[in-house]
Amino acid sequence: MTNNILGMMRGALSAFQGAFQLPSVGLGWLLPRIPQPEAGGSTTSSTSAHGMEPRLTSWLEEAGTPDMRTARTTAARHFQDVLQGKDELVLSDLALGTLPDIFDRPEIMRGLRSVRLNDCRLDTLPASLLQLPRLEILSVRNAGLSRLPEFGKMPGLLSLNFSHNRLTALPESIDRLGSLLALNLDRNRLEFLPESIGQLTALRELTVPGNRLHGLPDSLGDLRDLEKLDVGSNRLSDLPKSLSRLSLEQLFLNGMNELREVPSVVFTMTSLEELRLNGTALTTIPADIARLSNLQFLDLSECRITSVAEEIGQLPDTCRVELSGNPLPRALIGRLSNRGNGPQIHVGKQAIQPLEANIAGWLKTLSPEQRSKWQQLVDNAELAAQVGEFNSWLEAMRETADYKSEKTRPHLEHRMQSLLEDLTRMLETSDPIRIPKESPLPTYLEIARDAVSRCEDRVLMGLDGMELQQVSERASRGQYSDSQLIALGREMFIRDQISQIAEEKAKELPKGDDEEEGVEVHLTYLIGLRDRLGLTLGSQDMSFSSLSEVGEEDLKRAAQDIQQQLDTPGVLRTFLADWEPIRQLVNQRHPAEWRNIEKEFEALEDQAYSQDGNTDWTALAGLGVRREQAFRELCANKAEELLKTERASSSRDPEEPAPKRPRLD
Repeated sequence: MTNNILGMMRGALSAFQGAFQLPSVGLGWLLPRIPQPEAGGSTTSSTSAHGMEPRLTSWLEEAGTPDMRTARTTAARHFQDVLQGKDELVLSDLALGTLPDIFDRPEIMRGLRSVRLNDCRLDTLPASLLQLPRLEILSVRNAGLSRLPEFGKMPGLLSLNFSHNRLTALPESIDRLGSLLALNLDRNRLEFLPESIGQLTALRELTVPGNRLHGLPDSLGDLRDLEKLDVGSNRLSDLPKSLSRLSLEQLFLNGMNELREVPSVVFTMTSLEELRLNGTALTTIPADIARLSNLQFLDLSECRITSVAEEIGQLPDTCRVELSGNPLPRALIGRLSNRGNGPQIHVGKQAIQPLEANIAGWLKTLSPEQRSKWQQLVDNAELAAQVGEFNSWLEAMRETADYKSEKTRPHLEHRMQSLLEDLTRMLETSDPIRIPKESPLPTYLEIARDAVSRCEDRVLMGLDGMELQQVSERASRGQYSDSQLIALGREMFIRDQISQIAEEKAKELPKGDDEEEGVEVHLTYLIGLRDRLGLTLGSQDMSFSSLSEVGEEDLKRAAQDIQQQLDTPGVLRTFLADWEPIRQLVNQRHPAEWRNIEKEFEALEDQAYSQDGNTDWTALAGLGVRREQAFRELCANKAEELLKTERASSSRDPEEPAPKRPRLD
């Protein structure tokens, strides 16, 4: 196979043979030659006659696929540079499988200072890579590695990054990296850290979030120079007492459901400037928090906190405390808000009325049993923060332009009743204290959390988002006829186009609060184009349209552009092919065709995972794209059939504006 490829390439380059001599064998001719010595000089015995290191040549010839061969050819040029004395090796986005075991060559051991192999698909690393005495930086991020060879003595190594891999353990020999300053193991599968890690006495930053750690070794207390420790998003419920010997400045313990109280050792870390405990199961903040006299930022957001000691007011005036997203009692909110000196405490927007009272204010037909279900939801420990934000959102809806206008209020009330009736039905079919994972209710609560964060118009956008979620779920459950589904798909296409236009318009505005200005622009387009393009969902009025700087000419131009897209053959069809309700419909109505595609690509995937462990990463990546293209083509064909059926049953083209089209709720 190699000889055939070489023959074809030599033929293509025959016109240039006078300029250089092609070797008779191997792939060395594809790469720059190592300069030959002057007369009287000599070459090392490990270099082939045509300038290619034999192990590098073998590595090229062992490439299992054309794509891997191309990737290795690209990489080999960089390896040649290193063999010629370059002190840095940088490769990215290459599916290499392995690396050539050439790092024990004297010229590499003497000169290589930095190796960055990020986003390169690798099954293993050569042992010689972890034995370079002068290497200072080694980064192999997102390579798919599941194991590492033993570390050799690397006295010059300062920074080591193996983040976003699949490592389950670290070699005990990591203690040989005595000069290491920063170690990043973010997003792996580590279940423990070796005790030998405590020998890295020069370490200043240890980053291991997103693993599976149930505990930390006591030896971490020996890392006397450690300034930053990030162990968030693991499975820790406590910290070793030995950490009290450290002078940490930053400690990240965020994102751990197992953490139900602040570990006592934390309060001994008086040098802390930043402490992140957000997204944990904390319910109370004790008086010992005042001992952290140097704290500048304390993140307690998105927890389950209902009690905060008064001593929190003794933190420095320069300290910022984030308490948003917690089910704080109203009395506590009042106490925290009416302090004099002390830290800056942000509690977020909080509701005045109980949740069930706010639900009943919108849903007049709420029965006592249904009211009880909403009361029970407040006691859901997992969703406490989201439920509190949802309650705040319900109250904020009464401050919106749609509610304040007598003209638009009835429509808003109808939308809210429809939404809350659906959410109430979800609660009636489950235990509010233990909402099942498959329930869509948390999605609505999360939309409300984002919507309540700023202005009244963002609150309205939250209702729009929930309404879209609502109709999409109905569509996925098959509650709409084919004609209604096509009408809804058309509306989703228009909304997608509006989002793109609004995003571009927002870029033209003077720099300010970009996020809020983007909301105003988006909502102005949605409301301004509602009747022109026959939209049936969404808000009818807003408070701050003047901030958007969207004028009548902008709206006319947008309507024309979107209508042109709708009139272009195949555009709506292509959009529908990617729309989830259509994909689910195709899967349900045409299971045999759907399953045939799945079987075809399952077989190809099995082939890519070779028995000898040398996975063809490039082939796997390509399969994902091809699989998606096959499903998209199937869905596009079925969507076209639906469009043709709709055209045949109506004198009106469904892609034309239809302001009289009935609502879908």
